[in-house]
Amino acid sequence: MKKSPLKLKGEALLIGIILLTVILILAAALFSRVAGFLRFGSNTILREQALYLAEAGLEKAIWQLNETAGSYGGETGTYLPGKPDNLGQFSVTVESINSALKTITSTGCIPNCSSPRAKVTVKTDAKIASTTIAFSYAAQTGDGGITMYQNSEIDGTAYSNGNISRGFGSGQVIEGDAWAVGTISNPPDVSGQRHPNASAAPMPDITQQVSDWKTAATNGGTTNCLKSCTLSSSQNIGPRKYSGHLILTGNATFTVKGPIYVTGNLMVNLGSTKVNLDNSFGSNGTGFVVDGTISIQNGATINPTSADPKGYIMLVSNSGSNSAVSIDNSGAFAILYALNGGAETRNNTTVNALISKSLTMYNYSVLDYETGLASAQFTTCPTCPGASWQPKKGTYYYSE
Repeated sequence: MKKSPLKLKGEALLIGIILLTVILILAAALFSRVAGFLRFGSNTILREQALYLAEAGLEKAIWQLNETAGSYGGETGTYLPGKPDNLGQFSVTVESINSALKTITSTGCIPNCSSPRAKVTVKTDAKIASTTIAFSYAAQTGDGGITMYQNSEIDGTAYSNGNISRGFGSGQVIEGDAWAVGTISNPPDVSGQRHPNASAAPMPDITQQVSDWKTAATNGGTTNCLKSCTLSSSQNIGPRKYSGHLILTGNATFTVKGPIYVTGNLMVNLGSTKVNLDNSFGSNGTGFVVDGTISIQNGATINPTSADPKGYIMLVSNSGSNSAVSIDNSGAFAILYALNGGAETRNNTTVNALISKSLTMYNYSVLDYETGLASAQFTTCPTCPGASWQPKKGTYYYSE
């Protein structure tokens, strides 16, 4: 039996409607996917733009810290100069951990931070640029060698480009390895390995750091001493140049804020006199540069920061005297450097590290090496003109 033309047309119409419905459903699904993809692409672009703004805020913060000697505190709702405001804005906060370390947080927003379509925050620490100087040995000398008298002790490795010799008495000890280009006597008793006839070891190079310290100290102002300048009351010192001899005494406490340059001799004496590196240095150190001799006597102490690792004072003598550095009955918890001359320690003296042309250790003096000195950090000072701020590696953080 044949179907009527009307029934055939009805079936064709129904099939057409079904096909059209399927096509519309597929088209709608495809359009939804395309729209979602376009939306995703648009959001990705906006997030990238917000990230660029946030990082621009970080860069500006570093620049401002260097321009203002670290006094920059941040800003809010800053637009890019010379650009339309609808391109976005950034806000920056700066949190001071100490004078040498700050945390910078920068947020970038598109088109603004009050009603953002995209918002990205980045964070990093900024620190004062520093120089790493490796002091790998408790004692390191030139060809003048090391001479150890009764009950003197080196707690760490000793390296001599000359000999390591016994003076009068007994009880000399090296608690580590002993290296010498020449000979090593017995005593001292060496807990580690003996290495006579070794190759000469280069001294730590501090030439550029000393130059930077002298410049920063001079820029801090000059005190002209008729013969000598005597400071006997507790006070902050540095950065400063002293033209003449400098005496720190009076059982006072001197807090070192920057490098000191002395054109004459430096003397630190009396039992309660303390020279403390300001804790604002954190794990960075600074220096005293002395054209003459350095003498620390009668119970006076030189002290590092309380950071972990510590920041140390380095005392540098340019004298060629056999006693360019002399420490007697005192604690120099510091680094002493006298490459042109000799160093002497005596009578219950403690020093963290000593580098000199020659070293003579008298009765009961101790070199007590700190492991952190193998990668000691030095700078001028956190607030010195020219102190350079830079991002601290490994502290960058990103969030949306």
